[in-house]
Amino acid sequence: MGEAGTVTEPSGGRPIEVRVPHMRTVHCAARIRRSVHALGPAVFAEFDMSNRCVIVTGADSESAVLKALQRAGYFASIVRRDV
Repeated sequence: MGEAGTVTEPSGGRPIEVRVPHMRTVHCAARIRRSVHALGPAVFAEFDMSNRCVIVTGADSESAVLKALQRAGYFASIVRRDV
């Protein structure tokens, strides 16, 4: 089991949807984007601000994404895989 009670498996670069409850502003999104992109040059984030979700593509694992968000100061949980 990973953080927030989720199973963390390698994503193989598949999209991962993550809920970030305290993401409220464009500033938050920019901070999250930098943190996620720091995982690698092919890791990207798309945002659904109204639902406070981020879709991450290109990450090696779900746990890496969750840890990157935690380092940026945000609690997050996996919503679904293969978005």
